[in-house]
Amino acid sequence: MGLLGLLLLLVVVLGLIGFALTERRIWEGLASAFTVSVEKGGHGEVVRTAEGPAKGETALSRRLARSLGVAVLITAVLTVLSFFAPPFSLAGMLAPSLDGILVIAALTALGQEEGNAWRSFGWALGGYVVVDALVTALAMAVGLQGAALLNALGMWAGTLGCGLAVALFVSQRTFVRQFQDGTKSAVRVGAFSPAARALARKADPTFAVSGEDLRSAISSDFLEVKPKGRDK
Repeated sequence: MGLLGLLLLLVVVLGLIGFALTERRIWEGLASAFTVSVEKGGHGEVVRTAEGPAKGETALSRRLARSLGVAVLITAVLTVLSFFAPPFSLAGMLAPSLDGILVIAALTALGQEEGNAWRSFGWALGGYVVVDALVTALAMAVGLQGAALLNALGMWAGTLGCGLAVALFVSQRTFVRQFQDGTKSAVRVGAFSPAARALARKADPTFAVSGEDLRSAISSDFLEVKPKGRDK
């Protein structure tokens, strides 16, 4: 495994760690496995929530055009380069590894306009790696051969998978949660995720939150717990 292969492996490991940490924060107070009772020094369950405004571009067509446009441009440049620069030959590992790293990095940055960095990174990584692997395995199963052909198919499949995943799944909803002990925290979750539905079920129309509470979710994208008494 070359240097770029090791970097791609590191990207995968970091993505899994980041996904686990983010999901742990999101489900605090909603799932018993991630809830520490007040008696044991935790915040307890989420008792009510309030939803904030959407972040970033909400039109799916715009998200698709931007994410796919960026991803396709990167892969197209590397594909053209492979015909003129021998080190970038599709028969080797440089171009496929570099394509994965650049596409994932670019769409992670782009996706932050709709969601947090870890979520954007996770979906970009998953979309690229999973679709790349599936298409490559299918191509080999039907008898296609040749490293250059298989690498090219994998690159383009991964690019499209990455672009679609970021456009479709990175979009998020903002919630402010109040726990049993009175603390509040702002959190952003996938717009169509089980966590969003769980938080929405605890929505309380009488739960007044300040603009600062909502801005903290959009600016930091991570759990921010406020001490008791600082509701404004």
